[in-house]
Amino acid sequence: MSKKLYLSISKKSEDDDLLNFIGELFKHKINEKYTFSIVSDPIYYFRNKIIDHVVSNGFDSLLRYSVVMDDVTTPSMHFDDIENVFHRFVERLNPADELIIIDPYFYPKQEQLEDIANKFISLISPIYSSLKNITVVSNGNNKSVSSKFHAYLKRSNSGLLVKDIITNEFHDRFWINPVNQKGLIVGTSINGIGKKISLVDKLRDEDVELILNELKVYE
Repeated sequence: MSKKLYLSISKKSEDDDLLNFIGELFKHKINEKYTFSIVSDPIYYFRNKIIDHVVSNGFDSLLRYSVVMDDVTTPSMHFDDIENVFHRFVERLNPADELIIIDPYFYPKQEQLEDIANKFISLISPIYSSLKNITVVSNGNNKSVSSKFHAYLKRSNSGLLVKDIITNEFHDRFWINPVNQKGLIVGTSINGIGKKISLVDKLRDEDVELILNELKVYE
């Protein structure tokens, strides 16, 4: 199997010209043995590899410290791109019969219900059809729309059961599969995704265990 070697080429002095390097490749016929291409923007060129790494290992594997800033999805990103990032993370929750959504402000206002429900279904689409139970842990805001929200989720998954837990004990947003004990941390509620700068990242296994232990009091 052929492998690629990525090189960084820079000038040693201001007098040097990078075009001379290209000339040397042809002069010594190195181009006849190897294929060369220019990576003009490494961020975009390696984008998918970076996303795959982050999904598998979390952002702290790159940064070497705990992520404290919401800095992954931004308003400048097209929603299709944001959706793609979320899908890669959500796929890590498979196989998924159950999903716990911890989000103090999960339920939207009445006029936003259909839009937010559709967005939520879209974001969890990699596991949506296999889900049998969703538990929403929220602070009770806009609870009057919860039954309608549940009904909306069941339209394309008729066997889905949705239940609510009301508490003010949680501040951050977590999406957790309690069966395989895998989870995500999400920096904003559904209505903020794509509108605000926000984080999505893999939860450490020990953090998932801690959160699930905290939820046992509500069983």
